[in-house]
Amino acid sequence: MKTYFVSLFRLLFPRLCVGCGKPLVASETTLCLNCMLAMPRTHYHTAIDHPVEQLFWGKLPIERAMAWCHFVKGGTMQALLHALKYHHRPDVGVVLGRQMALECTSWFSGVEVIVPVPLHASRQQHRGYNQAACIAKGIAQVMGVEVCSQVLVRTVATSTQTRMRVFERHQNTQGIFTVRQPEVLAHKHVLLVDDVITTGATLLAAAQALKEKIPTCKISIATLAVASA
Repeated sequence: MKTYFVSLFRLLFPRLCVGCGKPLVASETTLCLNCMLAMPRTHYHTAIDHPVEQLFWGKLPIERAMAWCHFVKGGTMQALLHALKYHHRPDVGVVLGRQMALECTSWFSGVEVIVPVPLHASRQQHRGYNQAACIAKGIAQVMGVEVCSQVLVRTVATSTQTRMRVFERHQNTQGIFTVRQPEVLAHKHVLLVDDVITTGATLLAAAQALKEKIPTCKISIATLAVASA
């Protein structure tokens, strides 16, 4: 009887793929198999000296950095990130973080703690959650490591950077993070996680704040997508 009512409910209210809007089958969650397979992977987790690593050259010592997919305007990743950030779908971040970790497990090897890039308190209150923390949760489910959200804090609410140039983005992110309880991350290999990387300005500011207060920590960086500047 329970199975009957579940089937009837799904017939009347089908679960839809966030990427393409088509009904999901029973074994699919959030994203259909076709959309998952069609995601434009960068394969940076198997490369060296790739464009994401180059964003940090000469600025700060980073253990490694990568983005899982390319951000293509009008593409599936854009639809997914829009749902994650603006349509109250934190599950999208968890699912994509988990899939990224499953596909790039060896790249994440050695990471001891995951730190999501924080939102300012006012923005997180408005959204209800931090999208980077959702991604971090998905990675942690696969890798079995701790997510630490209390050490890195965003103290300045910056304006949107969508239309800013590279120099303006770096100016806009100066001094926006502070570190509390630095001893929590001392001597740890920290993975900084965010949704999209464009110029690297926000992630660089976050990494610099950590290294200034916790010089003994090692930092790697991972994002779901990389966009052109």
